[in-house]
Amino acid sequence: MALIALLVGSRLTDSPASAVAEFVSETLDIEGHTSLRVETSAVDPDAVIDGDTTHPSVEDMVAAISASDALVVCTPVVKGQYAGLTKSLLELLPETALAHMPVVVIAAGDAPSHIDSRQSGIDLAVRSLGGHICAPAVHVSAFDITRHTCAVSLDEAAEEAVIDALGSLTGDVTGRSYFDADEALLDPEGVVNRILDGAVLLDVRANPAQGVGLLPGGVHVQKSDVAALFGRHEHSPALIDHGRSIVVVCNTERGSAPTVRQLHALGYPDLSHVRGGAPALIDALLQLRSSSVH
Repeated sequence: MALIALLVGSRLTDSPASAVAEFVSETLDIEGHTSLRVETSAVDPDAVIDGDTTHPSVEDMVAAISASDALVVCTPVVKGQYAGLTKSLLELLPETALAHMPVVVIAAGDAPSHIDSRQSGIDLAVRSLGGHICAPAVHVSAFDITRHTCAVSLDEAAEEAVIDALGSLTGDVTGRSYFDADEALLDPEGVVNRILDGAVLLDVRANPAQGVGLLPGGVHVQKSDVAALFGRHEHSPALIDHGRSIVVVCNTERGSAPTVRQLHALGYPDLSHVRGGAPALIDALLQLRSSSVH
């Protein structure tokens, strides 16, 4: 099944957009998909204002969305206008982040009759990133939302509209099969053997000179650049051949997993990453060096 990112364009946990995202997440999970909420509150506000794409919180957002099979944008509506924060978040994504990705926009807040019908800019932002709007934007009034102790429900018409849009989204996910990064997780010793057999060591740490330092033979790439460097583009060939074995390393396996999923979505079948991340790999390499000396 699919991994679907939910970009929530509100910093308020009790906002209508957050409530709709909760409903969407539960609906997708029931259908067997995996939903991944990308919360605005997790992105540094100064980075958003400054357009700082190198900030770690922005890089995490980019990695999560780029690794997903589809995207649901849950944006607030205030006084008849789509919230500008959602568009600002989309503008932080690299230009190929949504390449061929199906996208649905759900606006929550003011009643639908109060929403400005002019181009919101969100659709344009999605299309400029290569995304495919697979259903008309859905408008959910704050009055359509009911919060329960353990769940969120929508009134009948709003629920039907959201579920129809999600049906178009999941039906449009083609060629992006679900990939469990845990299945590609190897112990450091197994990774060393792969490297010795010719696998490319891809270092996606934000600053590899810090922490345990540089990895011998590693190719350093920022997570935000993976789609551009490894995708199949007519005028920009992939950095590494798609048949090549790739080992991804970050500070932890949690950091490398989104890149492994993203590379799989880009057509790389032979992937692995390191249990324990860069520190564990460095220890294994030092042990190998020590044993070869003796």
